[in-house]
Amino acid sequence: EPTIALSSSGTKGAITLSWEISDADKVTSYYIYRGTSPTSLSKIATVAASGNTYRDTAVEDGILYYYHVTAFGKKESPPSNQIYNMHGTRLTEDDTSANFTAIVDDSPYVIENKVSFAGDLDIIGNTKLYVLPGAKVVFEKATAASIYVDRGLFVTKGTKANPIYFSSTGGGYELRMVLAAEGSQFDYTEFRDLAGAYDSQSVIISTCSPAISHCRFVSNAATASLYASGANITNCYFGGLDLEIEDSVVSTLNIESNIFVDNEVALMFSNYTSIAPEAGVIHNNAFE
Repeated sequence: EPTIALSSSGTKGAITLSWEISDADKVTSYYIYRGTSPTSLSKIATVAASGNTYRDTAVEDGILYYYHVTAFGKKESPPSNQIYNMHGTRLTEDDTSANFTAIVDDSPYVIENKVSFAGDLDIIGNTKLYVLPGAKVVFEKATAASIYVDRGLFVTKGTKANPIYFSSTGGGYELRMVLAAEGSQFDYTEFRDLAGAYDSQSVIISTCSPAISHCRFVSNAATASLYASGANITNCYFGGLDLEIEDSVVSTLNIESNIFVDNEVALMFSNYTSIAPEAGVIHNNAFE
């Protein structure tokens, strides 16, 4: 039976599949399968035997699509290798050679593979940035750089088998989220080399409520601050970061099953202008 090698590329508005087959002599057509889960794909298109590409334009922002292809002659072949991809404008070295600011016309953006930033990364004003599984993001600025999310959407789609890594070869970087769009979330992502760009705060989440799961935040004697936030932070590791909850909280706040190590002040509440958090919003954490 023939074997099929499938690959893909993504642009804004489309995902293009390409394949090579070991023996096409008896092939009359190819079947394209797609799904939003690696275990549940269904046929979406048929391509003539003379073709070896398919352009999928029925794609939505932020959805990771899984694909495989089969060949049909007298019978249907076993599926090709499975691949995944997402539509969006790719960030390249041309975009990241200085400070980069997302714009609505090019949104959504996608980071895949390895991308290095010479300056800051700003996700602002109703723009969207998605980071694909296995991506590596490096900040090279000599002084502390900034990931600044202001009314934008920021999503990392790491998996247990294919996590995402943020790091610095220069002065570190801070993660600052202010009024980030609903749906912002981080999964299986490591933020190492964190450093405050303006003060000791290297992680700031203000007036927004991202979901953060199975992530690692590593800094050197810095602070992670939550201001008026209802963030859902679970199964994460914080190394060298004090956790500060300031001003007020939103009822959705949940800090559960995390590990905090090498911190000066494990947990601090300050400058409250409203009632204290309800009992139970911070539970089952380890402070070492």
